[in-house]
Order: sequence, then structure tokens, then C-alpha cells
Amino acid sequence: MIEYTAWGLSGDIGVISPVWNNRIELGFRVENLFSINHWNTGTTENYVPLFIAGGQIKLKSLLFGAEGGSRLYVNAPLHYHAGFEFYKQKEIIIKSFEGL
Repeated sequence: MIEYTAWGLSGDIGVISPVWNNRIELGFRVENLFSINHWNTGTTENYVPLFIAGGQIKLKSLLFGAEGGSRLYVNAPLHYHAGFEFYKQKEIIIKSFEGL
């Protein structure tokens, strides 16, 4: 059943910075900063890095967040995520998000 095998290596990097009494967090990350996948068919794949920036804000028992980013090539699609979490006594009660 397994006809194809591969080995690979990739790396990501990111930073998160709390601001305004730790109620807001701003972040930036790069996914697939370096990436290589080699298949037993002889093909090798490399991925273009994905740059993403975003943040979140904490209001009493609600946490809202959003992020967006893209790869650095012509007509690259926008990747985004947005959502919220509702907390009560350190337990997540409701969590919802939208993304591509």
C-alpha cells in the first residue's frame, strides 16, 4: 500500500509581544523559513515562506484574535484566521474561528 516515501526538513520562527498590561498580544511568524522534502521518486520540493502577522485582545472573559499573511510570490492567496474564546473559571466554554 505504501508506494511513496519521503524525508524532509523545515523550520519556522516567530515572536509574540505582550502590550498594554498583557491585555493585547501582537505576533509575527514565518512558516517554512527553510524547507526541503525529497521523495523516493527523485523529486525534491521546496516551499516559499509564509509570513503571518496578527494579534489578540483579552476583555474580561472574552479573547478575540485575528491574523493574516501571505507567501512572497505573485498572486499568492491571503491566509487568515479570526476567532474568539469565552472563558469562565479557567475553563473554555465557547471557542469559534474562521479561516482559510
